[in-house]
Amino acid sequence: MIAAALIDELVRQKKITSAQASELTAAGASGADVEHLMLERGIVREDDLANIRGIMLGLPVVDLQGREISPDVLAMIPRRTSEQFHAIAYAREGAVLSVGIVDPAHPGAEEAIEFLTREQQLTVRYAVISDTSFQDAFRRYEEGKRETATAISEATSEFAGRAQGTGETAEEMEITESVEKAPVSKIVAVVIRHAVEAHASDIHIEPHGKETSIRYRIYVVIKTAL
Repeated sequence: MIAAALIDELVRQKKITSAQASELTAAGASGADVEHLMLERGIVREDDLANIRGIMLGLPVVDLQGREISPDVLAMIPRRTSEQFHAIAYAREGAVLSVGIVDPAHPGAEEAIEFLTREQQLTVRYAVISDTSFQDAFRRYEEGKRETATAISEATSEFAGRAQGTGETAEEMEITESVEKAPVSKIVAVVIRHAVEAHASDIHIEPHGKETSIRYRIYVVIKTAL
């Protein structure tokens, strides 16, 4: 966001005085982050900044704190892209994807999001969110990772216990019994459920040393999910 326009709007709304405006303008001219400075000094609140962004850009302002977001909608924007541009896909109505973003004027944000959604033939409807709202919604990505990690931990413990008790190795166990009874079925269920909800055509499981990444191909684009 252009600092000068922000300061002018704050003065117009009587959120800051002329003296404060002059001080902030000077700070911005010297390279300081004006928004961070205002928040740090308690001159304005996050909600005030979000509302002003909305007014200046003609966009609605939404609060995503505590809001339920479907996993398939969240997956429309990969985690890394979300983190880079502080943007969250939070709702979808037909071919219209609603995206909350902290700063719609962030360099490259609109281009990146439009590129991702173009392949899926979606139209993006933007809304302004506060940084706190973004952080709360961003945790949904971590929840998906924890769900899979829990299932993997349960499967590992189950296989180890069964192998020790019977003298058999995991490879020697009956495949049908493993699928029906072992927690590994939970891992598969979680991975497949996320893929179905995201309308993925492919599931890519890629080992990286001690970690494994799971990626989905969604409308041509391959996205890291877990």
